[in-house]
Amino acid sequence: MSLNFVGYAIITSLMAGPHLPVLADQNANAAPKNSVQTLPLLHEEYPPYVYQKEGDVVGMVADLATEIVGRAGYTIEWRRSNYRRLLREIQLSDKPLCAAAYGGQHRDLYGFLASKPIAWFPGSALAVRKSDMHLFNKHKSIADILNDRSLRGAFLMGANYTGVDEDVLAGRIERHILVSSSDTELGLLVARGRVHFAVINPDQTQHLTIEVPSASNLIVYRATGMAPPREVGFICSKATDAETMQRLNDAIEPLPAYKAWEQGIKKAAPK
Repeated sequence: MSLNFVGYAIITSLMAGPHLPVLADQNANAAPKNSVQTLPLLHEEYPPYVYQKEGDVVGMVADLATEIVGRAGYTIEWRRSNYRRLLREIQLSDKPLCAAAYGGQHRDLYGFLASKPIAWFPGSALAVRKSDMHLFNKHKSIADILNDRSLRGAFLMGANYTGVDEDVLAGRIERHILVSSSDTELGLLVARGRVHFAVINPDQTQHLTIEVPSASNLIVYRATGMAPPREVGFICSKATDAETMQRLNDAIEPLPAYKAWEQGIKKAAPK
């Protein structure tokens, strides 16, 4: 069965096909003269974008990041982490350290260095059980769902969710669950009946329904007031040198996804 994910359709439509783009400038593989030749890249378990399978780091963004980093003249040293630890490691690192598939909000919140965008992610949605859909049909917005005291949700500790009240994320509303592992675990909590919903990427929900038999009872529910689609790229520690960031950006520029993003910005600019 093909993985006809929403986010995948967005990425591949911008790339004019489901395969990774052939980037220009074959000489970009030359090793940098003044900076690191191996680039450490942190990742959390974020399927179908970046995750471990049979000992390898795979996924749509993992493949794309490998292509870009290689074209920039580096090899990747993948390091597994989780969301909170990943952000803290990059924030505190005194050496070059990056992660792929993160947005501008991380740059703004933590002062990270950020590359040009490499792909677009779909907006947030809820993972719910098919048998519970009747509980959500009366609610149109995420605010309505959170205000319904009969519904229990799961959230990733330390994450920032559009439309989700601070009291929920601070653990002050006891009926909800905060976990520190991954969005995959959030989806599995829903599938097992521990909670009624989780705020996760809709591509992740669809991935779970295909890859995990016990999660085949999940469905995507789109409530209003949630995070819209966004562009993502590399985020890096402040200790990452300017040459490394420039080489990454130079390798990104030929991507159809980046060109489409750049054209959209130009069209939206005031005349």
